[in-house]
Amino acid sequence: DGTPIDKLPIEIFVTRAHVIDLGDAESCQAVHLEGSGIESGDAVLLKTANAKLPRDKMAERWVYVSQEAAQWCVDNGVSMLGVDYIEVESPGTPHGVYPVHQTVLPAGVLLLENLDLREVTAGVYQLVCPPLKITGAEGAPCRALLGPWDG
Repeated sequence: DGTPIDKLPIEIFVTRAHVIDLGDAESCQAVHLEGSGIESGDAVLLKTANAKLPRDKMAERWVYVSQEAAQWCVDNGVSMLGVDYIEVESPGTPHGVYPVHQTVLPAGVLLLENLDLREVTAGVYQLVCPPLKITGAEGAPCRALLGPWDG
């Protein structure tokens, strides 16, 4: 029931982004985000061990976003939450149940999934990620680009 992708202002897809390297953590917890300088309106991109997973089929396990971390993003005004795999939910979440999606999306936090952050170091960047303008769609592919943050 959210705003279709073609109705979102294009400006929201150009923002400051924090790449957070989770190392070998099994999930993103709120503690990973606290104290990282994230401000309201910023994007959060999670670099994880997911980079080692195959992309031709769904893995049995992956690094996921905890509901606690999702709520932290909502409470702190994060504009976008990005992950380096095709899913943000826990591998143990039953099919058809989407607690992270249901936490962030109604609050206006957009999801970016399947990012390639293998060559990116942790830090602050400018993110540019306009989606394809597909009328009435709830989501769309984009080509996410990171550049130096000058702000």
